[in-house]
Amino acid sequence: MDWRGSAQGHITRPLGLGTRVFCFAAGVSLMFPDLVDDWVGGMVAARLIGIAMLATVIAYELNRARKAGPNRTVI
Repeated sequence: MDWRGSAQGHITRPLGLGTRVFCFAAGVSLMFPDLVDDWVGGMVAARLIGIAMLATVIAYELNRARKAGPNRTVI
């Protein structure tokens, strides 16, 4: 079993440690919103935060792949 579980460790390339932690936090916010709702004011807000975090990571990774040039493989 691979210890790098957040987002299966890659989007367009292997994720760095900071991005994995960000994906892990987003996953916790989406899967267990009751753990986060005390801090943000509700389960809906916790889920929206998780979705926004994942969208940020995906946009960041796709932008980096686009800047890397046409030789990079994008899923």
